[in-house]
Amino acid sequence: MKSVIVRGLPFSLSIGLFTWTTVDIVTRTDGKSWPVWGFFLAAALVTEVLAIQSDILFWERSSRALLAVAFFGERLFLSGPDTILMLGFLVLMMTLASLQSMGRSFAPIYRAALDSNLIRKVDSAVARAYVRLLGLFGLTFAASYVLSLMVPLIGLQTGNLFVAFGLAIVLLMIITWLAMPPFALGGRRT
Repeated sequence: MKSVIVRGLPFSLSIGLFTWTTVDIVTRTDGKSWPVWGFFLAAALVTEVLAIQSDILFWERSSRALLAVAFFGERLFLSGPDTILMLGFLVLMMTLASLQSMGRSFAPIYRAALDSNLIRKVDSAVARAYVRLLGLFGLTFAASYVLSLMVPLIGLQTGNLFVAFGLAIVLLMIITWLAMPPFALGGRRT
């Protein structure tokens, strides 16, 4: 079960993001810009393979950064920004980062565990942690989506950069507050 949950879920999400970016680049841009965005995709794919083989944080971060450059660069410079798609991609990138981080956290436990009962308990803990993580990012996307619908209405009333920056900071604080576990906010842990 370890290979399915700890390695399989982040790998599947990573492949999904690569596919989404590739399809987006091929369908929304002209053939002249494909080599530029293809370079970023190829570099991201190579670093993702290195990350899978070596389990080194640098390669995971590099792969995500290159993939984000390809997706957001194509969206901003060529096909035009789409707030909801870009927000969804960003939330999925954060989910991928968290899944890869949890995989690195659980890997030493799997390497050290020899008892099958202990491995089943760790499998159960990993599955519960991943379900909570995916639910949290679902909530983050929903809250971000609702807040992104409100921002243009507020932003149209003023053209002041400081108001927009302040609003962005407040929205970031709200999303961070939503992402915090209840016991970190002073509630009782049950």
